[in-house]
Amino acid sequence: MSGLQADGERTGQAGCARAASRRRASRHTLLRAVLAVAGLAGCVAPPPATAPPALAAAVASQIHAALPRQRPGHGVTDYPGHAEGDVPKAYAMVLLAELQRLDGHWRADEPNLARTAGRWLLDNADTNRDGIVGWGLPVAWDANDDGSVNPPHTEYTIATAIAIDALQSWAERDEEAPQDEIKRVVAAAIAPYLDPAMASPSGLAPYSLRAADRPYDIFNPAAYLAGQIQRASLAVDDFETRARYAAAADRSMGAVLAHRRRTPDGGRWYWNYSVQQDLPNDLPHAGYMIEGIRSYIEHGGRLADQFDWPAVLAHLADFRGETDGESGSETGGVRAFPRFAARLALPARTYDIGLALHIACSEGEMERLAPWLLGALEAYRDPAPGSTRFLKYPRGHREHDGRAGRPLVINEYEAYLYRGASTCAQAAPAR
Repeated sequence: MSGLQADGERTGQAGCARAASRRRASRHTLLRAVLAVAGLAGCVAPPPATAPPALAAAVASQIHAALPRQRPGHGVTDYPGHAEGDVPKAYAMVLLAELQRLDGHWRADEPNLARTAGRWLLDNADTNRDGIVGWGLPVAWDANDDGSVNPPHTEYTIATAIAIDALQSWAERDEEAPQDEIKRVVAAAIAPYLDPAMASPSGLAPYSLRAADRPYDIFNPAAYLAGQIQRASLAVDDFETRARYAAAADRSMGAVLAHRRRTPDGGRWYWNYSVQQDLPNDLPHAGYMIEGIRSYIEHGGRLADQFDWPAVLAHLADFRGETDGESGSETGGVRAFPRFAARLALPARTYDIGLALHIACSEGEMERLAPWLLGALEAYRDPAPGSTRFLKYPRGHREHDGRAGRPLVINEYEAYLYRGASTCAQAAPAR
Protein backbone atom coordinates (compact mmCIF):
# COMPACT_ATOMS: atom_id res chain seq x y z
CA MET A 1 0.00 0.00 0.00
CA SER A 2 1.18 3.51 -0.72
CA GLY A 3 1.66 5.78 2.25
CA LEU A 4 -0.68 8.55 3.30
CA GLN A 5 0.21 12.18 2.86
CA ALA A 6 -0.74 15.53 4.38
CA ASP A 7 -4.25 16.80 3.63
CA GLY A 8 -3.66 19.81 1.41
CA GLU A 9 -2.50 23.25 2.38
CA ARG A 10 -2.65 24.10 6.06
CA THR A 11 -2.18 27.83 5.76
CA GLY A 12 -4.07 28.66 2.58
CA GLN A 13 -1.06 30.61 1.40
CA ALA A 14 0.62 28.54 -1.28
CA GLY A 15 4.17 29.70 -0.65
CA CYS A 16 3.95 29.26 3.10
CA ALA A 17 2.35 25.84 2.70
CA ARG A 18 5.06 24.66 0.32
CA ALA A 19 7.74 25.90 2.68
CA ALA A 20 6.07 24.12 5.59
CA SER A 21 5.87 20.94 3.54
CA ARG A 22 9.58 21.14 2.78
CA ARG A 23 10.36 21.67 6.46
CA ARG A 24 8.37 18.56 7.35
CA ALA A 25 9.99 16.49 4.62
CA SER A 26 13.48 17.47 5.69
CA ARG A 27 12.79 16.18 9.18
CA HIS A 28 11.44 12.75 8.26
CA THR A 29 14.86 11.07 8.17
CA LEU A 30 15.64 12.39 11.64
CA LEU A 31 12.24 11.23 12.86
CA ARG A 32 13.01 7.70 11.70
CA ALA A 33 16.23 7.82 13.70
CA VAL A 34 14.43 9.04 16.81
CA LEU A 35 11.91 6.21 16.59
CA ALA A 36 14.59 3.61 15.98
CA VAL A 37 16.66 4.72 18.96
CA ALA A 38 13.52 4.71 21.09
CA GLY A 39 12.72 1.13 20.14
CA LEU A 40 9.50 2.23 18.44
CA ALA A 41 10.53 1.53 14.87
CA GLY A 42 7.95 -1.26 14.74
CA CYS A 43 5.26 1.34 15.31
CA VAL A 44 6.04 2.83 11.92
CA ALA A 45 6.71 -0.37 10.02
CA PRO A 46 5.25 -0.65 6.52
CA PRO A 47 1.46 -0.94 6.76
CA PRO A 48 -0.45 -4.09 5.85
CA ALA A 49 -1.79 -4.76 2.38
CA THR A 50 -5.31 -3.63 3.23
CA ALA A 51 -5.74 0.02 2.33
CA PRO A 52 -6.47 2.32 5.31
CA PRO A 53 -8.03 5.03 3.07
CA ALA A 54 -10.94 2.72 2.25
CA LEU A 55 -11.61 1.96 5.91
CA ALA A 56 -11.19 5.62 6.84
CA ALA A 57 -13.67 6.66 4.14
CA ALA A 58 -16.20 4.12 5.41
CA VAL A 59 -15.82 5.36 9.00
CA ALA A 60 -16.22 8.97 7.85
CA SER A 61 -19.42 8.20 5.93
CA GLN A 62 -20.88 6.26 8.85
CA ILE A 63 -20.28 9.10 11.30
CA HIS A 64 -21.51 11.73 8.83
CA ALA A 65 -24.80 9.85 8.48
CA ALA A 66 -25.45 10.22 12.22
CA LEU A 67 -24.61 13.96 12.47
CA PRO A 68 -27.64 16.23 13.04
CA ARG A 69 -27.95 18.17 9.81
CA GLN A 70 -28.83 21.55 11.30
CA ARG A 71 -26.81 21.20 14.52
CA PRO A 72 -23.92 18.84 13.75
CA GLY A 73 -22.18 19.66 17.04
CA HIS A 74 -25.22 18.85 19.18
CA GLY A 75 -25.54 15.69 21.22
CA VAL A 76 -24.79 13.90 24.46
CA THR A 77 -21.91 15.50 26.37
CA ASP A 78 -19.24 13.73 28.42
CA TYR A 79 -19.76 15.63 31.65
CA PRO A 80 -21.61 14.64 34.83
CA GLY A 81 -25.20 13.81 33.96
CA HIS A 82 -24.43 13.50 30.24
CA ALA A 83 -26.83 16.27 29.29
CA GLU A 84 -27.35 17.06 25.63
CA GLY A 85 -26.02 20.33 24.28
CA ASP A 86 -24.15 22.19 21.56
CA VAL A 87 -20.39 21.71 21.95
CA PRO A 88 -18.25 24.30 20.10
CA LYS A 89 -15.30 21.90 19.70
CA ALA A 90 -17.62 19.45 17.94
CA TYR A 91 -18.79 22.13 15.49
CA ALA A 92 -15.16 23.07 14.87
CA MET A 93 -14.17 19.47 14.14
CA VAL A 94 -17.07 19.04 11.73
CA LEU A 95 -16.06 22.25 9.97
CA LEU A 96 -12.43 21.15 9.68
CA ALA A 97 -13.48 17.74 8.36
CA GLU A 98 -15.99 19.07 5.84
CA LEU A 99 -13.55 21.63 4.44
CA GLN A 100 -11.61 18.66 3.07
CA ARG A 101 -14.39 17.86 0.61
CA LEU A 102 -15.58 21.30 -0.48
CA ASP A 103 -14.47 20.56 -4.04
CA GLY A 104 -17.45 18.21 -4.26
CA HIS A 105 -15.61 15.16 -5.57
CA TRP A 106 -15.42 13.03 -2.42
CA ARG A 107 -18.76 11.72 -1.14
CA ALA A 108 -20.57 14.22 -3.33
CA ASP A 109 -23.93 12.59 -2.57
CA GLU A 110 -23.66 13.53 1.13
CA PRO A 111 -24.55 17.09 2.21
CA ASN A 112 -21.56 19.20 3.20
CA LEU A 113 -22.01 20.66 6.67
CA ALA A 114 -19.00 23.00 6.64
CA ARG A 115 -20.93 26.24 6.29
CA THR A 116 -23.60 25.12 8.76
CA ALA A 117 -20.91 24.38 11.37
CA GLY A 118 -18.98 27.56 10.59
CA ARG A 119 -22.10 29.70 10.78
CA TRP A 120 -22.90 28.21 14.18
CA LEU A 121 -19.45 29.11 15.51
CA LEU A 122 -19.82 32.71 14.35
CA ASP A 123 -23.37 33.07 15.67
CA ASN A 124 -22.36 31.63 19.04
CA ALA A 125 -19.09 33.45 19.60
CA ASP A 126 -20.48 35.09 22.75
CA THR A 127 -23.17 32.71 23.92
CA ASN A 128 -23.25 33.99 27.51
CA ARG A 129 -23.52 37.60 26.29
CA ASP A 130 -20.76 38.85 28.58
CA GLY A 131 -19.14 40.90 25.83
CA ILE A 132 -16.18 38.52 25.55
CA VAL A 133 -15.76 36.52 22.36
CA GLY A 134 -14.81 32.92 23.02
CA TRP A 135 -16.19 29.40 23.19
CA GLY A 136 -16.62 26.87 25.97
CA LEU A 137 -19.09 24.22 27.13
CA PRO A 138 -22.89 24.11 27.38
CA VAL A 139 -22.66 22.85 30.98
CA ALA A 140 -21.34 24.09 34.32
CA TRP A 141 -18.01 22.52 35.25
CA ASP A 142 -15.43 22.53 38.03
CA ALA A 143 -12.54 22.35 35.59
CA ASN A 144 -9.76 21.95 38.15
CA ASP A 145 -11.62 20.14 40.94
CA ASP A 146 -11.02 23.02 43.32
CA GLY A 147 -14.63 23.84 44.15
CA SER A 148 -14.85 26.76 41.73
CA VAL A 149 -17.63 25.76 39.35
CA ASN A 150 -17.57 27.69 36.11
CA PRO A 151 -21.01 28.51 34.70
CA PRO A 152 -22.13 27.22 31.30
CA HIS A 153 -20.48 28.93 28.32
CA THR A 154 -17.40 30.01 30.26
CA GLU A 155 -14.70 30.85 27.71
CA TYR A 156 -12.21 27.97 27.80
CA THR A 157 -8.89 28.47 26.04
CA ILE A 158 -8.79 25.09 24.31
CA ALA A 159 -12.32 25.46 22.91
CA THR A 160 -11.48 28.99 21.76
CA ALA A 161 -8.21 27.88 20.16
CA ILE A 162 -9.88 25.05 18.23
CA ALA A 163 -12.70 27.34 17.08
CA ILE A 164 -10.11 29.88 15.89
CA ASP A 165 -8.31 27.08 14.02
CA ALA A 166 -11.54 26.04 12.29
CA LEU A 167 -12.57 29.59 11.41
CA GLN A 168 -9.15 30.50 10.02
CA SER A 169 -9.18 27.31 7.95
CA TRP A 170 -12.65 28.16 6.67
CA ALA A 171 -11.50 31.61 5.58
CA GLU A 172 -8.46 30.14 3.83
CA ARG A 173 -10.15 27.26 2.02
CA ASP A 174 -13.64 28.47 1.10
CA GLU A 175 -13.96 31.45 -1.20
CA GLU A 176 -17.58 31.85 -0.08
CA ALA A 177 -16.68 32.10 3.61
CA PRO A 178 -17.58 35.42 5.30
CA GLN A 179 -13.98 36.61 5.35
CA ASP A 180 -14.43 39.97 7.08
CA GLU A 181 -16.69 38.56 9.77
CA ILE A 182 -14.28 35.71 10.47
CA LYS A 183 -11.37 38.13 10.72
CA ARG A 184 -13.28 40.31 13.21
CA VAL A 185 -14.37 37.38 15.37
CA VAL A 186 -10.91 35.78 15.41
CA ALA A 187 -9.30 39.10 16.39
CA ALA A 188 -11.84 39.58 19.18
CA ALA A 189 -11.27 36.04 20.48
CA ILE A 190 -7.50 36.54 20.57
CA ALA A 191 -7.65 39.99 22.20
CA PRO A 192 -7.94 38.91 25.88
CA TYR A 193 -4.82 36.76 25.57
CA LEU A 194 -2.63 39.63 24.40
CA ASP A 195 -2.55 41.07 27.92
CA PRO A 196 0.40 39.59 29.86
CA ALA A 197 -1.60 40.01 33.07
CA MET A 198 -3.93 37.24 31.88
CA ALA A 199 -1.13 34.67 31.84
CA SER A 200 -0.69 31.86 34.35
CA PRO A 201 2.20 32.11 36.84
CA SER A 202 4.59 30.42 34.39
CA GLY A 203 3.58 32.66 31.49
CA LEU A 204 1.11 30.33 29.74
CA ALA A 205 -2.20 31.46 28.35
CA PRO A 206 -4.74 30.69 31.10
CA TYR A 207 -6.94 27.60 31.12
CA SER A 208 -10.02 29.81 30.93
CA LEU A 209 -10.84 33.48 31.22
CA ARG A 210 -12.16 32.96 34.76
CA ALA A 211 -9.87 34.26 37.50
CA ALA A 212 -10.26 31.02 39.49
CA ASP A 213 -8.55 29.03 36.73
CA ARG A 214 -5.63 31.40 36.20
CA PRO A 215 -3.30 29.99 38.90
CA TYR A 216 -3.05 26.68 37.04
CA ASP A 217 -0.22 26.25 34.53
CA ILE A 218 -1.82 23.88 32.01
CA PHE A 219 0.17 23.32 28.86
CA ASN A 220 -2.08 21.93 26.15
CA PRO A 221 -4.59 24.79 25.68
CA ALA A 222 -1.81 27.35 25.82
CA ALA A 223 0.24 25.53 23.17
CA TYR A 224 -2.70 25.09 20.81
CA LEU A 225 -3.70 28.74 21.17
CA ALA A 226 -0.11 29.94 20.70
CA GLY A 227 0.04 28.15 17.35
CA GLN A 228 -3.18 29.80 16.23
CA ILE A 229 -2.15 33.27 17.43
CA GLN A 230 1.11 32.93 15.52
CA ARG A 231 -0.88 31.86 12.46
CA ALA A 232 -3.28 34.80 12.81
CA SER A 233 -0.40 37.26 13.20
CA LEU A 234 0.59 36.73 9.56
CA ALA A 235 -2.69 38.30 8.44
CA VAL A 236 -2.32 41.39 10.66
CA ASP A 237 -1.20 44.50 8.76
CA ASP A 238 -0.53 46.79 11.69
CA PHE A 239 3.06 46.29 12.86
CA GLU A 240 2.38 47.00 16.54
CA THR A 241 -0.59 44.64 16.67
CA ARG A 242 1.33 41.92 14.87
CA ALA A 243 4.14 42.30 17.42
CA ARG A 244 1.63 41.86 20.27
CA TYR A 245 0.31 38.69 18.66
CA ALA A 246 3.81 37.30 18.26
CA ALA A 247 4.72 38.24 21.83
CA ALA A 248 1.64 36.42 23.19
CA ALA A 249 2.49 33.29 21.19
CA ASP A 250 6.15 33.44 22.25
CA ARG A 251 5.22 33.93 25.90
CA SER A 252 3.30 30.66 26.02
CA MET A 253 5.80 28.76 23.91
CA GLY A 254 8.68 29.98 26.05
CA ALA A 255 6.97 28.43 29.08
CA VAL A 256 6.26 25.26 27.08
CA LEU A 257 9.95 24.96 26.20
CA ALA A 258 11.01 25.59 29.77
CA HIS A 259 8.93 22.68 31.05
CA ARG A 260 9.58 20.07 28.36
CA ARG A 261 10.39 16.56 29.49
CA ARG A 262 12.05 13.58 27.86
CA THR A 263 10.75 10.05 27.81
CA PRO A 264 12.65 7.60 30.04
CA ASP A 265 14.80 6.46 27.12
CA GLY A 266 15.51 10.11 26.25
CA GLY A 267 14.21 9.84 22.71
CA ARG A 268 11.00 11.85 22.68
CA TRP A 269 9.68 15.09 24.13
CA TYR A 270 6.51 15.18 26.19
CA TRP A 271 4.76 17.38 28.73
CA ASN A 272 2.88 16.79 31.93
CA TYR A 273 -0.69 18.00 32.03
CA SER A 274 0.35 20.98 34.16
CA VAL A 275 3.14 22.35 36.31
CA GLN A 276 1.06 21.41 39.34
CA GLN A 277 0.51 17.76 38.33
CA ASP A 278 3.17 15.10 37.91
CA LEU A 279 1.09 13.31 35.29
CA PRO A 280 1.93 12.99 31.60
CA ASN A 281 -0.62 14.23 29.11
CA ASP A 282 -3.07 11.65 27.87
CA LEU A 283 -3.39 11.11 24.11
CA PRO A 284 -5.70 13.99 23.14
CA HIS A 285 -3.85 16.52 25.27
CA ALA A 286 -0.54 15.28 23.87
CA GLY A 287 -2.17 15.73 20.46
CA TYR A 288 -3.07 19.32 21.29
CA MET A 289 0.57 19.93 22.18
CA ILE A 290 1.69 18.51 18.84
CA GLU A 291 -0.90 20.51 16.90
CA GLY A 292 0.00 23.76 18.64
CA ILE A 293 3.74 23.33 18.21
CA ARG A 294 3.28 22.33 14.57
CA SER A 295 1.28 25.47 13.79
CA TYR A 296 3.72 27.66 15.67
CA ILE A 297 6.68 26.23 13.72
CA GLU A 298 4.95 26.32 10.35
CA HIS A 299 3.93 29.95 10.78
CA GLY A 300 7.35 31.20 11.73
CA GLY A 301 7.26 31.49 15.52
CA ARG A 302 10.37 33.19 16.89
CA LEU A 303 11.24 30.21 19.11
CA ALA A 304 10.47 27.60 16.45
CA ASP A 305 14.06 26.45 16.07
CA GLN A 306 14.23 25.59 19.76
CA PHE A 307 11.72 22.76 19.33
CA ASP A 308 13.05 19.33 18.39
CA TRP A 309 10.14 18.64 16.07
CA PRO A 310 10.91 14.96 15.35
CA ALA A 311 11.14 14.31 19.09
CA VAL A 312 7.83 16.12 19.67
CA LEU A 313 6.02 14.24 16.91
CA ALA A 314 7.46 10.82 17.72
CA HIS A 315 5.73 10.90 21.12
CA LEU A 316 2.52 9.90 19.30
CA ALA A 317 3.86 6.34 19.01
CA ASP A 318 4.16 6.07 22.80
CA PHE A 319 0.42 5.43 23.02
CA ARG A 320 0.52 2.10 21.23
CA GLY A 321 -0.59 -0.80 23.40
CA GLU A 322 0.83 -4.28 23.41
CA THR A 323 -0.28 -6.85 20.84
CA ASP A 324 -2.93 -8.13 23.23
CA GLY A 325 -3.86 -4.58 24.22
CA GLU A 326 -7.21 -3.18 25.24
CA SER A 327 -8.87 -3.62 21.85
CA GLY A 328 -7.76 -7.23 21.48
CA SER A 329 -6.76 -6.57 17.89
CA GLU A 330 -3.66 -8.02 16.31
CA THR A 331 -2.11 -4.59 15.99
CA GLY A 332 -2.57 -3.73 19.66
CA GLY A 333 -4.89 -1.34 21.45
CA VAL A 334 -4.59 2.41 21.77
CA ARG A 335 -3.61 3.59 25.23
CA ALA A 336 -5.06 6.64 26.93
CA PHE A 337 -1.67 7.36 28.53
CA PRO A 338 1.83 6.67 27.19
CA ARG A 339 3.41 3.27 27.74
CA PHE A 340 6.04 4.65 30.10
CA ALA A 341 3.17 5.56 32.46
CA ALA A 342 2.55 1.85 33.04
CA ARG A 343 0.30 2.35 36.06
CA LEU A 344 -2.20 4.23 33.88
CA ALA A 345 -3.23 1.28 31.72
CA LEU A 346 -6.50 2.66 30.35
CA PRO A 347 -7.89 2.44 26.82
CA ALA A 348 -8.17 5.53 24.68
CA ARG A 349 -11.50 7.13 23.87
CA THR A 350 -12.79 7.75 20.36
CA TYR A 351 -11.92 11.40 21.01
CA ASP A 352 -8.28 10.44 21.50
CA ILE A 353 -8.13 8.22 18.42
CA GLY A 354 -9.74 10.84 16.20
CA LEU A 355 -7.13 13.49 16.98
CA ALA A 356 -4.31 10.97 16.68
CA LEU A 357 -5.58 9.87 13.26
CA HIS A 358 -5.58 13.43 11.99
CA ILE A 359 -2.01 13.99 13.12
CA ALA A 360 -0.81 10.61 11.83
CA CYS A 361 -2.30 11.13 8.37
CA SER A 362 -1.06 14.69 8.00
CA GLU A 363 2.57 14.02 8.90
CA GLY A 364 4.88 12.03 6.59
CA GLU A 365 6.38 9.28 8.72
CA MET A 366 3.58 9.10 11.27
CA GLU A 367 1.08 8.20 8.54
CA ARG A 368 2.16 4.61 9.09
CA LEU A 369 0.44 4.65 12.46
CA ALA A 370 -2.91 4.94 10.65
CA PRO A 371 -3.48 1.17 10.16
CA TRP A 372 -2.98 0.61 13.90
CA LEU A 373 -5.35 3.44 14.87
CA LEU A 374 -8.00 2.51 12.32
CA GLY A 375 -7.72 -1.16 13.19
CA ALA A 376 -8.49 -0.43 16.84
CA LEU A 377 -11.84 1.15 15.95
CA GLU A 378 -13.63 -2.16 15.45
CA ALA A 379 -13.71 -2.56 19.23
CA TYR A 380 -15.51 0.79 19.56
CA ARG A 381 -18.44 0.09 17.26
CA ASP A 382 -21.85 0.40 18.87
CA PRO A 383 -23.25 -3.14 19.08
CA ALA A 384 -26.87 -1.97 18.80
CA PRO A 385 -28.59 -3.49 15.73
CA GLY A 386 -28.35 -1.19 12.73
CA SER A 387 -26.14 1.34 14.50
CA THR A 388 -23.17 2.87 12.67
CA ARG A 389 -21.97 4.85 15.67
CA PHE A 390 -18.85 4.60 17.82
CA LEU A 391 -18.72 4.24 21.58
CA LYS A 392 -16.69 6.38 23.94
CA TYR A 393 -14.72 3.33 25.10
CA PRO A 394 -14.19 -0.15 23.64
CA ARG A 395 -17.12 -2.52 24.08
CA GLY A 396 -17.11 -4.15 27.48
CA HIS A 397 -15.05 -1.48 29.20
CA ARG A 398 -16.18 -0.95 32.75
CA GLU A 399 -17.01 2.71 32.09
CA HIS A 400 -18.73 2.30 28.77
CA ASP A 401 -22.33 2.40 30.04
CA GLY A 402 -24.05 5.75 29.90
CA ARG A 403 -27.58 6.91 30.60
CA ALA A 404 -30.12 4.18 31.35
CA GLY A 405 -27.37 1.57 31.11
CA ARG A 406 -26.95 2.05 27.37
CA PRO A 407 -23.54 2.28 25.72
CA LEU A 408 -22.31 5.84 25.82
CA VAL A 409 -21.91 7.59 22.45
CA ILE A 410 -20.54 11.14 22.62
CA ASN A 411 -21.25 13.41 19.65
CA GLU A 412 -18.15 15.53 20.31
CA TYR A 413 -15.91 12.45 20.25
CA GLU A 414 -17.44 11.22 17.01
CA ALA A 415 -16.79 14.67 15.52
CA TYR A 416 -13.09 14.28 16.36
CA LEU A 417 -13.14 10.82 14.82
CA TYR A 418 -14.89 12.19 11.75
CA ARG A 419 -12.14 14.75 11.25
CA GLY A 420 -9.39 12.16 11.73
CA ALA A 421 -10.99 9.60 9.41
CA SER A 422 -11.58 12.30 6.79
CA THR A 423 -7.93 13.33 6.87
CA CYS A 424 -6.80 9.74 6.37
CA ALA A 425 -9.33 9.04 3.62
CA GLN A 426 -8.41 12.17 1.69
CA ALA A 427 -4.65 11.81 1.98
CA ALA A 428 -3.01 11.32 -1.42
CA PRO A 429 -0.49 8.56 -2.14
CA ALA A 430 3.02 9.62 -1.23
CA ARG A 431 5.44 10.25 -4.07
